Formats: sequence, structure tokens, C-alpha cells
Amino acid sequence: MGIYRRFFCMIVLAVWAEPKSAVAAELGDPVRAGPSVMRDLGDRLYRGDGIDRNQDLAVEWYTRAANAGDALAMTRLGHCRAHLANDYASAMSWYRKAAELGEPLAMNNIGGLYQDGSGVTRDYAEAMRWYRRAADAGLPQAGNNIAYLYSNGLGVTADPAKAMALYRDAARRGHAGAMYNIGRLFENGHGVTQNYVTAMEWYLRAAGANDAEAMKRLGAMYRLGRGVKADAAQAIQWYTRAAEAGCAEAMNSMGYSYANGQGVPTDEVKAREWYLRAAKAGDAMGMFNTGIFYEEGNGGPRDYARAMEWYRKAADAGTVAAINAIGDLYRFAKGVPRDYVAARTWYFRAAGLGNEDAMEALAEFYRYGWGLPIDYAEAMRWYRKAADAGNDPALTNIGELYRDGQGVPRDYVQAMAWLRKAANAGRPAAMTDIAGMYENGLGVVKDAEEARRWYEKAAAGADVDARAWLIAHPKAQPR
Repeated sequence: MGIYRRFFCMIVLAVWAEPKSAVAAELGDPVRAGPSVMRDLGDRLYRGDGIDRNQDLAVEWYTRAANAGDALAMTRLGHCRAHLANDYASAMSWYRKAAELGEPLAMNNIGGLYQDGSGVTRDYAEAMRWYRRAADAGLPQAGNNIAYLYSNGLGVTADPAKAMALYRDAARRGHAGAMYNIGRLFENGHGVTQNYVTAMEWYLRAAGANDAEAMKRLGAMYRLGRGVKADAAQAIQWYTRAAEAGCAEAMNSMGYSYANGQGVPTDEVKAREWYLRAAKAGDAMGMFNTGIFYEEGNGGPRDYARAMEWYRKAADAGTVAAINAIGDLYRFAKGVPRDYVAARTWYFRAAGLGNEDAMEALAEFYRYGWGLPIDYAEAMRWYRKAADAGNDPALTNIGELYRDGQGVPRDYVQAMAWLRKAANAGRPAAMTDIAGMYENGLGVVKDAEEARRWYEKAAAGADVDARAWLIAHPKAQPR
């Protein structure tokens, strides 16, 4: 206990000893001033408002204020326990203490735990009960949350009209999130007639109330030309405002804009910087894109170890493409020893979540016997799953298995049908395969001119085999 008190005292001195500190001058001695001032200091530290951001120290001040009976500090502490430590039991305990003292934000947050099933069994009815208590206590965002339940039919019969009325009421009372949600309803046509112009109007209102999500969405509307003329420069302005307001998704969008030259000159260094900012701010796609940039060496040195690190974080955050990417690193020995067993494990996980590239990769493992016996039937099964999920390379491979009679009886008609599907999807390898079937008369009348035409199409698509064939078989010059 003595070490803790001494450490805490040193931090207090470090924070308050500088006489030029505007925050120190404003708040004075927070311990003597009382729990509300201690809580305010915690807020400043949590946000980095006029003082170096230090969330651990913020928790210490929230704890002191909460122990002194400040209900809002209890609520803040519950939030920290939930979102910084994933300790939902402790969060619920602090929220309940604050709710017993009549704090509506705590009541609302209890509802949130029940809605998300965080630390408790998901229970929409219980969530609604707590949201209603908070709304009755005058909290606009609780009305916004009730509207969300009605809009999506969670624990209640879906009622778009009631949801809209509740959103409008919360918006009238100044809740920016409700303004944003109304914009989303109009943008998506959810329960209302789709209207991009009206969506823009609500996003602008929410952005005017400093809602970072609305700023980000305005960037997307300008980029896509929804409700306004497409304007990449305006999109960048809104993404920048959203990012500066702390929106991690907007930081990722800034990275995408620099990577693809949308509204700004292409700049992989800046793209990498923005992706990394997004990743560190908790955006899952930012983590994934940071992994890609480290893997490919875009905007800086290639670093497979860092790529793996960010792919794993993105995977833990639910990004399925990152799960597949980890499989690729093990498969191609990038920064780790080649490990087909580990690769398959990650591919199976990604495929189970619907990733078409992972399905195609698993088919390749069975087709070529990488780390397991060749099994053409299983390869065909995975190629078909990949094709059904929209994977174009799988179309070519299915055609080749039918052509070669691998895993299925040889069937040139089926082979040609699948290869034409792949060719229509722009796959040069399929064009080369079709050329070979015409050259050799496999299921079709042998036709040298038609074969050459397909080789030329494939070569135009940069297929190396087709180019090699054309070099080896120069077109006869007319005499």
C-alpha cells in the first residue's frame, strides 16, 4: 500500500507541479476540490485534453472519485473496465452502483452489456428495460438505442415507423448519433424510401454536432457520388476531419485514398502511415492493410514479422481476409518456416467463414499433395465451393480437372463449359487452356486458327504460356 501511495503521489506532483499548466491552474488540487474535480481530471487524462493522454492514470482518478461517491465517475470507471480491460463483470458492478444512485448513463450502459451479451447472456428484453429506465431519466442516447432495437427487430417486433419517431426525438434533443442513424436509414432505404440527398442532410447535421462517424460517412458519400456530385477532394476533407476527431475507420479510408490516388496524389508512404494510425486506433481493416503493406514492402521496408503481427491482430478482430493471409505466410514461408499443416489450419478457419481464396487454396493443397496425399475429388469439392463463393480462378481449375479426368470422369464438354466461364471472367490461363483444346481437338473440331486466336487473347492478358507458344509458333507471313 505504501508503494502505491508513493507512486500515486509522485504522479500527482508530476502532473500538478508545473505552474504553467492550464489544466492545473483550472482544476487546482483535485483531491481537496472533491470527487467531481477528480472525475474531471480523469476525463482530461482519458482524452488527452490539455494534458498528456494517460488512460491508466485516468482510471486511478476515476477510482478515487467513484470511491468518494461520484456516480458519473463510477460510470466512467465501468466503461474503462469494459473497454480497456475487457472486464465486463467489474464494469457491470460499477454501472449498477451508479444506476442505484440514479445515473442514467450507467443505466444505458447496462442495457448495452445486455444487448451485446458482454459478460452476461444476451437479453434484448433486459436491454430494453434498462434503456427505458435511462430514457425516462432524460438520456437522449437511450432513446436512440431503443430506436435501434425497434429498427432491427431485436427483442421486439420490427417497427420502422416507431424507430424513426424515436430517432427523430433523440435528434431533436441534440443527440448526434440519432442524426447519424437517421442518415443511415435514408442512405440504405431501411424502413424508409432510399434518399441520398436526405441522408446527406442528416449526416451534415450530425457532423455539425461533432459526430465523427457522420464525417466519415460524408467522405464516403462524396467519394461514391451519393446525393452529391462525386468529389474526391471533398471526400478527403471529410475523411481528414473524421480522422482528426478520432474515427479509426476514417484513418483507414485516408490510407486507402493515398494508396489509390483518390483525391490526393498516390503516396504509399503516407498510405502506410495512415493505415498504421488506423490499426493502432483499433480499426480491423487498418490492421489488415498495415499487414499487407509490411508483407509487400509498400511505403517502407518489407517486414514479414510485422505483417504477421498485424494480420494476427486483424484476425482476432474478426477480419476473415487476415486469417487467410496468415495461411499464405505459412504456405509461402514468408517470415516463418514453410508449414503446410499450419497453413491448412488457417485456410480451413477462413474457408469456414466464407473466404473464397482460402477455399481455392485448400483445393490446391489436395490437388498437388502439399503436406498430404493427393486427392482430386476433394480438390474438386473445394474448387466448386470456391467457385460458388465467386472465386474466378477456381473456374479454370474445375475445367482442367474435367479435361484431365482428375477426381471426375474426363468430360471435354464440361471442361470447355467451365473454361469458357473462366475466360468470360477474364482469366488468361483459361484462354490458354481453351486454345490447347482447339489445337489438339479435345472435345471440339481441331482448329488451328481458333487455337491461335485464343492464344493471342491469353497473351494479351499476360499469360506466359500463351506468349511462349506464340514465340514458338510464329504466324506465317503471306508471300
